[in-house]
Amino acid sequence: MHTISTEILINASAKVVRAAVLDFESYPEWNPFVKKVKIISEPEPQSVAERPQAGSQLEVIVLPEGGSQKTFTTEVLVNTPERFQWIGTLVSTWLFSGRHSFDFTKIDDNTTKLIQKEEFVGAFVPLIKYALGGTEEGFNAMNVALKKRVEL
Repeated sequence: MHTISTEILINASAKVVRAAVLDFESYPEWNPFVKKVKIISEPEPQSVAERPQAGSQLEVIVLPEGGSQKTFTTEVLVNTPERFQWIGTLVSTWLFSGRHSFDFTKIDDNTTKLIQKEEFVGAFVPLIKYALGGTEEGFNAMNVALKKRVEL
């Protein structure tokens, strides 16, 4: 397993931080790393407030600084007030998968600790982990941009 984990304190409520992370349509306005997230399928239609639900498929486009754009299809595993998590796989989970999570920890009513993390597992991890250059920097850049966006 290979893990990349970043965290940041944001002067906004966990509800506000989570809402900004789940506002995929606004990503082009502020997100320097994740350029696009689009819901491509859902188990059953939901209200906007409940989207995306577990089982939804997402198309995720990332652009690491100095790197090339990458497009992934992922499946939402968890969407709760405390955590949003998806998994992406390469061929199958035993070859390579990445479990990406955003954890929203309430410090107080106006402070949230955001932990953005990805855990990579599978037989290809030793080969592919060197191709993940720029990922940690991308997470940090996204965290800082998110902080600026919600601390208006």
